[in-house]
Amino acid sequence: MARIILLLLFVTESAFAQKWTSIEYFDKPIPIKFFKSEKSGKNPTVYIVHGTLGVSNREENWAKFFHKDSYNVLIVDLKTGRFTGPQDRHRVNYEALVTWTHQWLKDQPEVDPNNITYMGLSLGGFLGFYLDDTAAFKNYILFYPGCFHLLDRREGLVVKERINPTLLIWGESDSYEEGTYCPRVLNKMNGKVSGHSIPNAGHGFDGDRFVSSFSDPASPSGRASLEPNSNALNISRQKVLEFLRGNK
Repeated sequence: MARIILLLLFVTESAFAQKWTSIEYFDKPIPIKFFKSEKSGKNPTVYIVHGTLGVSNREENWAKFFHKDSYNVLIVDLKTGRFTGPQDRHRVNYEALVTWTHQWLKDQPEVDPNNITYMGLSLGGFLGFYLDDTAAFKNYILFYPGCFHLLDRREGLVVKERINPTLLIWGESDSYEEGTYCPRVLNKMNGKVSGHSIPNAGHGFDGDRFVSSFSDPASPSGRASLEPNSNALNISRQKVLEFLRGNK
């Protein structure tokens, strides 16, 4: 029995031991990690986009979480070779990058092209507001997406009726003041949208990197922090599962 358990653990972990590959995209390939479901046939897939700091263990931990539920998972790195930090992240044409990699994903034989969920974390969550009627994912899961900016006159144009099911999750204690602004964003949204606020949770609560304070012009105060929180992570996982199972 012990040998069987060890073998299963090895198979599970080996699926996540792969190196980064890339999808060709003009002069700058897009780095990806594609984790295939162990279930045969075409399976549902989650497409994960990172925050401003780039890919971390956070995205891969989510990939492991979804993989246990027989999902394929694609992690895309939209930062490498495109921007170095908060000061130049606005220069990237994210919609084109997402559309390109989304189409690549739909062409994979393991993927049900009609059942791909977009999951965006921080900056990735913010980008999800632009994609509902362009990339047309089946579902959207948007974590702490910078709601303060979604309420300004220009960005507010993307806070509208959602065509496809959307779940918005934030922490009440987020240093980007999501606890103040995300409820306002949610109130302005119509259609297939739901939201959940997690008490005592800060920015990056689903990660494992703690940073007490750093400068970021995207924060209303100009300062931000990263605050892992295992309890908030568990709550968010449950909400995500409920959302996905309710929108199969």
